[in-house]
Amino acid sequence: MYSRCLFLLLILTFSYLCPSFTNTLTQKNSGFNPTLNDSILELFNDCKCIPYYQCSEASRFMLVAGSGDLPDNLTCSDSNYFCCNTSTAEDSEENETEPPVIITKEPVYGISCGTPRSLINVRVLTPETESATIRPGEIPWVVEVMKKTDNLKRPYQYKCIGSLIHPQVVVTTTHCVRSSGEESLKIVSNSRGIFREIGDRPKNERNIIKIIRHPDYYSGGLHNDIALLILEKQYDFAKNLNSICLPTIANFTGKRCIAVGWGNNPEHEKTSLRKVDVPIVEFSQCQELLRKTHLGPEFGLHSSFMCAGGEEGKDTCKGDGGSPLMCMGEDYKYVLAGIVSWGVNCGVEKQPGVYTDVGKFKDWIRGELAKYQIVI
Repeated sequence: MYSRCLFLLLILTFSYLCPSFTNTLTQKNSGFNPTLNDSILELFNDCKCIPYYQCSEASRFMLVAGSGDLPDNLTCSDSNYFCCNTSTAEDSEENETEPPVIITKEPVYGISCGTPRSLINVRVLTPETESATIRPGEIPWVVEVMKKTDNLKRPYQYKCIGSLIHPQVVVTTTHCVRSSGEESLKIVSNSRGIFREIGDRPKNERNIIKIIRHPDYYSGGLHNDIALLILEKQYDFAKNLNSICLPTIANFTGKRCIAVGWGNNPEHEKTSLRKVDVPIVEFSQCQELLRKTHLGPEFGLHSSFMCAGGEEGKDTCKGDGGSPLMCMGEDYKYVLAGIVSWGVNCGVEKQPGVYTDVGKFKDWIRGELAKYQIVI
């Protein structure tokens, strides 16, 4: 302890005479200028300030639990940097210089599924708040599904939203792609949450080589409303993208989860994705609430659905079909609990939105992907 105190005194002295001295005590990360406080933090905690998502699994668990705040005692001067233990930081530096290799059968990522590239702010989420707008990397698995048109000036139009569950696989609703062929659709990755037209960023676009619709899909009631889109080329997860995990538990009742959508805007006004936190509603309770709407007292909620929302002004809406309903899993990673399917109204109290219950389709998803030698 005495030696550390002496070393700290030297740091304070040299930082005054030579401000650049403290920079040598931290790793070099572009866009991050370490301060004296960072150097002291690193010295007394045997850690280095690196982007939080490059920390080990154990470190990341501390970050995403609860509200998503960084622990105050281990927060670096940049809020997206976290002081990880020295061995973890060294491993992360190696990963940064050598991007992870991705192969079709067993993809290897530099980051686990369900881990955002920037912290998700879930403290106050209503459609009107600034925090509701998605920041770059916050929801890195969201993609746009675009459909070909006959309009020469605008050859593609927005169809729905999907989620990456693998570098080469998007999951969305069958009702979104029911009448579309592979050649008529394109996927646009959307890690920045900003609406993109086809041609804006060609490197973010992918063709679809196979649409797998659930065989028991019923258009009359949107039962089993789920589809898989196999992409022609994989996405690179080494930068701003990532996949979302499949759920590991069967029931999220009582939890608050995050839904994503365009904020009830018409297509020409879609500018940026927004997020909202909604409560998961128990199945029978949801059915009773829906029976009090125009659906009537005999309405029966199909077993392939789950419900969330029912709070005034907080909901997904028209145009949000296929969007992810994200819940924190047991291992503190976000999982795809549901997919936006339908609803009676948008943002009306005691009228929850209806989502495809992804947990009930895990075996089907893995079985279909196994036919293409894709493992998740």
